[in-house]
Amino acid sequence: MSMPFTSEGALGRIVRGVPSIVILVIFLAPLAIVVIGSLSPRGTAPPLTVDLVPEGASLSNYSDLFERPSFRRQALNSLGVAAVAVPVGTLVASWAGFAIARLPRRASMFLLGLTVVAAAVPVTALFVGRLVLFRIAGVTDTPLPLIAPALIGVSPLLVLLFAWSYASIPRETYDLAREVGLGPLATWWRVAMPLRIGVAAVGAAVAFLLTWGNVLDPLLFVYDERWYTLPLGMTSLAALPPTDQGLVLAAAVLATAPVLLTAFVVQRFVADRTR
Repeated sequence: MSMPFTSEGALGRIVRGVPSIVILVIFLAPLAIVVIGSLSPRGTAPPLTVDLVPEGASLSNYSDLFERPSFRRQALNSLGVAAVAVPVGTLVASWAGFAIARLPRRASMFLLGLTVVAAAVPVTALFVGRLVLFRIAGVTDTPLPLIAPALIGVSPLLVLLFAWSYASIPRETYDLAREVGLGPLATWWRVAMPLRIGVAAVGAAVAFLLTWGNVLDPLLFVYDERWYTLPLGMTSLAALPPTDQGLVLAAAVLATAPVLLTAFVVQRFVADRTR
């Protein structure tokens, strides 16, 4: 006698989990190939096939990278820029989103439209104007142009994210905060932010990903190698011969690790908050 299929059964859970497993495999397969390739010692020819364990596999490429002063300096530069830009950018985007959500409807829709237009403008269209401003201010060849996007919330998309999240809070909640004497800043800090702390975590993660992986701004505004960031420094490794591709892949793994760690921590944080 066959057992009836139910959505709560083991088979149902497996079927529902198949899409997630497929997406996970598609996402992790390239990363696994990069990790495996990073174990190939320098001086070996690129493999013609994917070897689960490359011949002579070792962690020598990673130790070689950390022994390079330029790589350590570039990693520290990237960490320093992110340490300033991420909290400042998240705060600015959160404030801007809260202001848009709390304005009268007509003004709110107008600002939302402007934000959407700003998000649609290609970043490359702003490079010349930004370069002129930074040169007039005398801040090129410093980390300041790399931190400057934080002053506008890193990306208009972050402002839209916060505006949507704060607008979804019932108006009665804001009315109650006003009745107990809370001003706009206190309402944001004591009411809106605690209710949307998960969105703030996601916003901070997005700000980190955009800042950490930014290669165009350092390429245009930084010419002194002392201020090179990790993505810009990795472009110089592309000039290495094919026999040293393991070193390039090791650098790619180290550059990707903070991104994966951030995504994992934020995912766990949001999952715990929603339980």
